Amino acid sequence: MSRLVFDIGGTNMRMAIAEGSSLRAIEKIPTPKDPKEAVATLVEFVAESTVRPVDCVGGIAGIIRNGTVVDSPNLPSWNGFPFAEELAREIDLTTRIYNDAEIAAYGEAKNGAAHGFERVAYLTIGTGVGGALIEQATLQHESQEFEPGREIVPGTQRTLEDFVGGAALEKEFGIEPQCLARSVFTERTHMLGLGIRHIIKLWSPNVVVLNGALMNEETAFRLEEVQEALGEQAIPLVRATLGDESALYGAALA
Repeated sequence: MSRLVFDIGGTNMRMAIAEGSSLRAIEKIPTPKDPKEAVATLVEFVAESTVRPVDCVGGIAGIIRNGTVVDSPNLPSWNGFPFAEELAREIDLTTRIYNDAEIAAYGEAKNGAAHGFERVAYLTIGTGVGGALIEQATLQHESQEFEPGREIVPGTQRTLEDFVGGAALEKEFGIEPQCLARSVFTERTHMLGLGIRHIIKLWSPNVVVLNGALMNEETAFRLEEVQEALGEQAIPLVRATLGDESALYGAALA
């Protein structure tokens, strides 16, 4: 059985054909500003595939309700767009849409860094900051409307995304986040630690999985430094093992 899977973030859009838990024909493009263009891209992707998928599952950055993009901070022109309905009509496939962090968390819980843990907190740090809680490796469609990136960091008047999200950093410093000095990330690691500690308090997970373009040892936040910022913390802090494809795997397994 083949399935069309996709992951649409604030910067990039990924799509693939899933066969069981395997992915093939993975493609990555910049996320279109117009959601109709994203629909057309997926339609073309299926048309060019050598197999006919039986259904479609994907994730989109933001709050998703009944297949509609309710609120996407980094894709504001997508707000109000009934993505699942439009795609299902154009592609003639049953379509399920989730928050992108939720479906990525599910991938890591089922087949990645958090396999075997009962309560999994997932946090991705990229253009924005997304996250989700997965319990007993179970995904409940459209159950996640809490956005960790929008939580106020304790002791400040700013959100976690304001401090560590790529779009916010670029706006603050005037250059792309991957070009920032290491000292910026070293300084902001403390804020990331505060945000994660707050998420742990709210969700009481057994493990915290970190992912995203700004979670890497070379140019951004370093796992060991984040762990140190948490201080005495019994909960394991781990890096996602499925990387950029966490959401694609999650969509394949959902």
